[in-house]
Amino acid sequence: MTTLRTVVFPIARILVLALIAGALVKLAFFSADDAQADDGVNPGANFGSPQYVVGIGDVVNNVELQASVVADPVKNVVSPVDGYVGAWIAAEGQTVAAGDVIVEVRREIPASVDNNGRPIPATFTRHNLTAPIAGVVHQSLLVNQPASIATTVATVNPGTLSIQGSISPEQLFQLEVMPAAAEVTINNGPAPFTCEGLAVGDPGTASENPGDPSGDPWGGGGGGGGGTTTVSATCPVPEGVRLFAGMSGTLALAAGEAAGVITVPVTAVQGLYDTGRVWVVDPASGAETPTDVELGLSDGMNIEIRSGLNEGDTILQYAPGAMDPMDPGMGGPEPRPMPEVIEGDVVEGDGVEIVEGEIVEGDGTVFVEGEVAEEIEVTEEPAP
Repeated sequence: MTTLRTVVFPIARILVLALIAGALVKLAFFSADDAQADDGVNPGANFGSPQYVVGIGDVVNNVELQASVVADPVKNVVSPVDGYVGAWIAAEGQTVAAGDVIVEVRREIPASVDNNGRPIPATFTRHNLTAPIAGVVHQSLLVNQPASIATTVATVNPGTLSIQGSISPEQLFQLEVMPAAAEVTINNGPAPFTCEGLAVGDPGTASENPGDPSGDPWGGGGGGGGGTTTVSATCPVPEGVRLFAGMSGTLALAAGEAAGVITVPVTAVQGLYDTGRVWVVDPASGAETPTDVELGLSDGMNIEIRSGLNEGDTILQYAPGAMDPMDPGMGGPEPRPMPEVIEGDVVEGDGVEIVEGEIVEGDGTVFVEGEVAEEIEVTEEPAP
């Protein structure tokens, strides 16, 4: 036991300490080359431009509009002459078909004499006015009541409903061929259905949605005093579908489908409609060459390339300038509005009262009451 404590244990401790010292020396001076040879990884980050290999895919382009159910407008029946109501052919509240005679308007021809001096009695001409559409008649004038030219004599209410949505010029660009039908989904209503006879309004009758009145450039309405011009897309509610005016939903227009075509991400293209530009990367040299391409359908994520690229080409995944430098939330603070100058205001920190027409010392600007001060702080009350 004495030999174990005095000889064996001390030798074991020396051996352990020697092993630890050898391991530390190896880690300190010899492990780097071995580790590099083992994994072959060079630590660091690659900040190069992401690339994309062009491939084949399918693109389904649907344009979805926010829509509402509206009552179809009544149609006016107007007098073509300066006369009076002679007789009603259709009674109040009667249902008529398009082209049915509703009312007779008479134009009086006063009495006169002929070339021989013989009297010609007064007479009148008859003008039958017909219904422009099928619907219910409402009489606007009474018998013998005057009806001058362009006066509304009656109205016809079709009593039908339509689905109406607004479509922007950008969405019109997506519609290569205007569809004749649309898929309608009504919130808290019947199952989705298809309506035929889709009509898109004439751009000449387009309406403009005003921008955000607060002037917020990132507001949903366009902000900054701008607006978005839209035209209406209207589709009649088919028979047998029970809806009510004021209900809301969506109107989905099938803009087209392309299967087995060359597609790339929309981020790789400058331009969205008809023509665009991508940057082709040379695999050997890494050179980036701008290339014009012909664009087709887009689903918002990928876009069809009709010409200009081949399958297997390598392009930049993000086209230069594709990201807006004025992206909301990325810019600096909004400029602080300058105060309006009122006669009698005082330049802050100076104590000089502003008088209309007076030049403020050190600035050289003549102030007129009501104009906006530029880079000059004013206070409401004169300095003591």
